[in-house]
Amino acid sequence: MKKIISIALLLISFCSYSQRCRIKYIENDEFTKTTNIVMRREAISIKYEMLRSRMIKSDSLYVLMLNYSRDIGCASSESYIILKLENGELLEFKHMSSVDCSESATFTTALNEHIDLLRKHDVIKIRYCLSNKYVDIPLTKDNYFIHQIKCLDNASN
Repeated sequence: MKKIISIALLLISFCSYSQRCRIKYIENDEFTKTTNIVMRREAISIKYEMLRSRMIKSDSLYVLMLNYSRDIGCASSESYIILKLENGELLEFKHMSSVDCSESATFTTALNEHIDLLRKHDVIKIRYCLSNKYVDIPLTKDNYFIHQIKCLDNASN
């Protein structure tokens, strides 16, 4: 009986830990007068290769940064991701930063165009397309985008 209770408490604490907001820092830029809220980088898929994500909110701009653990080319203006939502909708986002040809290139995009959908619907898979090829990556964290956006919104209030 003690083992069952211990396991149940461990599972409950793990679930509550995974839903906490993991903010790295909040910065008020005295020159631009913007408030930047930066979340900690997290692995959001570890089933095949690792996909790491970081979300940032700079005033009203929501930014997503992704790194894939394998080299599949450069992140450039031709790069894109497609997010598949639980309701079947597909949302496409283009890379918006400078060219990055490092081994684990960083893909950066703004989420504002579809932020209301991302607040309501879980992302279940990401098509990650850089210069050499694309990979379809199932997310292993339920409600990741919903939770991160909520954390960014709460931190800015």
